[in-house]
Amino acid sequence: MKRLQDTKCILSIHGIESWQDYSTKAGVKNQSGIEKVDRVVEQLKQVSEYIPYIQVGLIFGLDSDRGEEPITLSKRFIEKTPFAWPVFNIPMPFGGTPMFDQYFENDRILKAMPLAFYSFPYLAFTLKHYDPITYFEKLIELSQCVSSPEMLKKRIQSTPNWRIKIFHWLRTQGEKSHEKKYHEILTQLKTDSNFLAFHEGKSETLPDFYRHQLKVMLGRYAELISPEELHPCLEQKAPRIVGSPVGVA
Repeated sequence: MKRLQDTKCILSIHGIESWQDYSTKAGVKNQSGIEKVDRVVEQLKQVSEYIPYIQVGLIFGLDSDRGEEPITLSKRFIEKTPFAWPVFNIPMPFGGTPMFDQYFENDRILKAMPLAFYSFPYLAFTLKHYDPITYFEKLIELSQCVSSPEMLKKRIQSTPNWRIKIFHWLRTQGEKSHEKKYHEILTQLKTDSNFLAFHEGKSETLPDFYRHQLKVMLGRYAELISPEELHPCLEQKAPRIVGSPVGVA
């Protein structure tokens, strides 16, 4: 830490990921739950003595998440570390990863979801312990905690650096825009039965909401892609072996 301070390091980003998983990555061995929260809080307080700005990454929606516990623990962490900006990520089952293999085998991948939506703020698989409506309600709850006026006040008071004070204010406004996107999807889930059925894995018909979003993304190139081409090919194939007359699937 002292060496980073001496070389004028101004930002460090830490991957906490989950309060139940990834404990080895966070350097807390087998600790989880509230023990992990308190241990990580103490670690980051030490880091903050040397580095002026800290960001942490958290994932909400893993199979280890259930009930109110991840929300309660995350709020406890946020309140105890106003000097650290939390970024909550939605899991993405990218092809070629153990997550994709597991979810595909268990038929949890939304097969008609175009790969363009494997990004924030979309959900590309069915959750193990949450229905989609509850999940986005919890994301909104976390987002509101991060961007609350009380937390902004604490963040500004946590640093003497006026540039970081401004940055905290800017990121708070950015978090509010994230919340609006969560609300947009939540509204679709509550008002469009086809949209809800799609996210529950009961329908493989891509909702009009996503078709419209994709047209916006593609702009004038949208007309070049047929509806059939929007449907991703999810089967994983091994590369063709040099010298072999056939590919290996």
